[in-house]
Amino acid sequence: MNGKDWTVTRVTRDKVNYTSLNYGCIQLGKKGAPEQVTLTTSAFSGKQISSVSISCASYNGAHKCSIKVGNNVVLTEQSTSTWSGDENSAKPISVEKLSGSGDISISFTDGTRALYIKSISVTYTDSPEPQKTVKSLAITGEPAQTEYTEGETFSAEGLTVTATYDDASTAVVTDDAPWSFE
Repeated sequence: MNGKDWTVTRVTRDKVNYTSLNYGCIQLGKKGAPEQVTLTTSAFSGKQISSVSISCASYNGAHKCSIKVGNNVVLTEQSTSTWSGDENSAKPISVEKLSGSGDISISFTDGTRALYIKSISVTYTDSPEPQKTVKSLAITGEPAQTEYTEGETFSAEGLTVTATYDDASTAVVTDDAPWSFE
């Protein structure tokens, strides 16, 4: 399913645990099908998720589909389409224009028979690095040149500039430090 690993959790009425590939779809359950099926993945952690789409159908009565991204419920109890015996009867349930990150959890509840999932698609981008704020700068070392004539360009050779950020991390920023004198 979109090249990512999903964990399937099933709660069944009669302890039937059945997963197979039929009609180009994954079938979860059969007679006495799952009351609830939950698919979860952490494969998109650290990504900015913008949409989730599930192409699915329920046999003989709709399931209710809910989707959670991170801690946010982004879809609540939308009915699945009804299965008519071919993969084209699996219709998409989509959530667009998301702005979330974290684990994705897709739950199907209230089903009376099998659930068929043709595909799950997740659109995402890599999350940008969080912006840090410089709390302090430290200049250490001895300059290689200590005397200058008027108009001569300053040399930072021998000096190290270290930035300390608001998250307590540090980085040497000597090459990025602008030098100006008045």
